Amino acid sequence: MGWYILRRLAIAIPTMLVIVTAVFLLVRAIPGNPVLMMVPDDATPQQIADVTHRLGLDQPIWVQYGKFLVNAVHLNFGESTRYRVSVSSLIAQKLPATIELGVVAAVIALVIGLVLGTLAGRFRNSWIDRVSSVLGLFGISAPTFWIGMLLIIYVGGATGWFPTGGRLPGDLSGPGPTGLLIVDTIIHGDIAGLGIVLQHLFLPALTLGLAMSGMLVRMTRSSIIEVAGDDYVRTARAKGAPEFRVLARHTFRNAMLPVVTVFGMEVASLLSGSMIVETVFAWPGMGSMLITAVTARDYPLIQGSILLFSLIFIVCNLLVDISYALIDPRIRY
Repeated sequence: MGWYILRRLAIAIPTMLVIVTAVFLLVRAIPGNPVLMMVPDDATPQQIADVTHRLGLDQPIWVQYGKFLVNAVHLNFGESTRYRVSVSSLIAQKLPATIELGVVAAVIALVIGLVLGTLAGRFRNSWIDRVSSVLGLFGISAPTFWIGMLLIIYVGGATGWFPTGGRLPGDLSGPGPTGLLIVDTIIHGDIAGLGIVLQHLFLPALTLGLAMSGMLVRMTRSSIIEVAGDDYVRTARAKGAPEFRVLARHTFRNAMLPVVTVFGMEVASLLSGSMIVETVFAWPGMGSMLITAVTARDYPLIQGSILLFSLIFIVCNLLVDISYALIDPRIRY
């Protein structure tokens, strides 16, 4: 296991190098001049040239790339051209909101996907199977922004129980120290504050979780049906094992490997989907900040944000691979 982890970490280095190079080149292929977004409309050519020189955009592309690589190794992504502060501080400010939203959405997706998928596979061709399949198809097919709009109109607006925008009311601020509001309110023992945080988090997390759960429902159902016909499952039933034990111990656990693989792949959609959800619900996280950075041609902020997303994706896939041995002890690396 240890050597396998080291090999995967070694593979991650050239992978990140390819991502860094692609991000650097693609960002500069975006139409528009970032300098023109920073200077006044009546700026003189000399003022434009001064700003271009200050940002280093007048240097050859390979010189810019070399400086970018050196700075990226030291986790220094420069200064945002829009916000005029360091990219690292902006990421540190926005990342907790995205992490909190993503973790809660992943939990919702796992609960919905595993429960509905297991019931659909266990009671194949029943009404439970048909309802679960329809809900899974809905999660796969429905656009994330459309799910969010439906929840805003028919849940947030109709009931008034859940806010439809923001992370906290305008007159409140996070208590710290982690920036993860659920964790911070628990640390401070603020039960009322925890309720407010969960109210604001519910609709965006449910939107992202529903969009992610569709594939998990379908994959769990297929895996349960496939494993249910194996010899060891029939043997367990023949020995008189209770049906719940057959399902939980023999069927469910052995059906989880494909589901875990799909869940790891869904992390990518979780990160990309968070951009849409954060925009719809005015959630102050990395996704909405990245969209603003693209609009403003903010090269440093775009590069830092995408590299962080890529690193999270690589780490999540590594954790998924390691979890195989925990689910199925027969696996050897």
